[in-house]
Parts: sequence; C-alpha cells; structure tokens
Amino acid sequence: MSRPSIYTQTLADTICARLAATESLRAICRDPEMPSETTVMRWLKSDEHVGFREQYAHGREVGLESMADEILEIADKPLARLRDGRIDSGTVQKQRLQIDARKWILSKQLAKKYGDKIDLAHGGAISLMVVTGVPHPDPEEPSADD
Repeated sequence: MSRPSIYTQTLADTICARLAATESLRAICRDPEMPSETTVMRWLKSDEHVGFREQYAHGREVGLESMADEILEIADKPLARLRDGRIDSGTVQKQRLQIDARKWILSKQLAKKYGDKIDLAHGGAISLMVVTGVPHPDPEEPSADD
C-alpha cells in the first residue's frame, strides 16, 4: 500500500487534528496511512489549498497552546523515586529537558505571547553639537590682511 499523495479534506482534517493534539508533523507523516512530509509541504505551498494552509496554521496554534498546558502537567508530575526512597535524578533531568524544550518552542513559535519581553526604554541626557563647516572669525585675532 502506498502513501496518499492526493489532497483530500479528510486527510487535511486528520493532519490538523493531530497537530492540535501536539503531535509533530514528522510523527504524523511517519504513519503509513498519512502522506509524506514533502507532500504536506507541497500542499501548504500550493495556491490550490489556501484553506488547508489556514487550517494547518490553526491546528499548529492550538497544538502550541496545548503544549503550554503540558508544561504544567510535567512540572506537577510526582517525582519518581528509587527503591531506596531517594528521588530519581535522571527522571528529574528528563522532566527539566521536556519543559525547557517546550518553553523554547513556545518562545519561538508564539513569541508575542511566550517570548522574552524586550524593553527598549532609554534614559539619560543627550547632547547635540551642530557643526556647519563654516569657520567664524575671532574678532580678537589679527587677520592675515593686517
């Protein structure tokens, strides 16, 4: 059975629903019943599928917002413990990595909402000196004509 390559609204709906559920396009396209990434990218670039482009963008945005919720779930997950009762530091590091990766993606993909805020306020005085390029004669100095 070959991968689908012809655009259908059913495929578009499935792809966008899976994106909204925080699944990556790469993972979706690994599914043998889904088109390849190249095919999806071709559909996104095509002027024939402008509706898909909008639907895809919405699915991505919904997925990113869900990713923000995942950060809280990961952070609130009880810490794994070893048999002797100590906290499993490997699991803690994995959770930190999962949170950091999601935060980075959100800061880039939804920068207006989750990106770093940059304050460009300027304080202090500014001095300005205007140079015209025309020398003014000093009345105290003798001129070359004298």
